Amino acid sequence: MAKFQTEIQNEDAIRLGSCKVEVAPYDETTPAYVEIGAARNVRLAEQIEIATIAPDNAPPIRKVKAQTVVVSCEWMEPTLTGLAALRGALDTVTSAAGEDTFRTGGKTDIGYVSVRLTNTNAAGKTYQVTVYKAQVTKGLEQAFSSDADLEAAVIPLEFTGVEDTTKPVGEQLFEIVDMQAPKTPAA
Repeated sequence: MAKFQTEIQNEDAIRLGSCKVEVAPYDETTPAYVEIGAARNVRLAEQIEIATIAPDNAPPIRKVKAQTVVVSCEWMEPTLTGLAALRGALDTVTSAAGEDTFRTGGKTDIGYVSVRLTNTNAAGKTYQVTVYKAQVTKGLEQAFSSDADLEAAVIPLEFTGVEDTTKPVGEQLFEIVDMQAPKTPAA
């Protein structure tokens, strides 16, 4: 019989599966999120930059200098209109007789979007992350494989979330709402 170092504390806290990726225009009172479709390798990574204030005659003080969050994935269902919507009005897309045309270059202003990731478990309960204010921070990249290869030509996406200063301090970057494994009161 195997000896284990611990026991499962909360089985519902073990996340299984991927998530749905949705975006909405930033600055909407009630954001209308649109799902981007199939994606793989979806990842959320918070980045915290620490500044150290080092007096000569006292212990150093450490403070948060900058806090951002990066959402990245490989988008498997890219469309030109979808791509333009993700990139904050940086591009121009036109449609004529069913053929979309995407043009970019020369604009200096880039808008913000809100990004939401939702994992739904077998019981229908969600674990949802919402990044309030983000910009696309990876330029367009698309690799094409061999004609004999069945690998999808994905587009890597990367959004960097920054603080939304219209929200209270301590609540400006992102939120996580966990309906799968809520904290139970201590006994």
